[in-house]
Amino acid sequence: MLSLYSDDAKFREKEALDEGARVEDSREELSLDRAEMLCERRSRGAELEVISVVLCSRARSKYPES
Repeated sequence: MLSLYSDDAKFREKEALDEGARVEDSREELSLDRAEMLCERRSRGAELEVISVVLCSRARSKYPES
């Protein structure tokens, strides 16, 4: 009877560790997804900033202040 209990306890412990590893893996995936999203946002922000600088410089050259 003791052997069955210890086998069951070992199985449950392994199962819990496996589940913990799966949760950790999914957290890492979420972290990578968030990092990619932030990079995309920063990239888009940088692109918009460059576009606005170009448009402003074109406007200044086309319509210089008097």
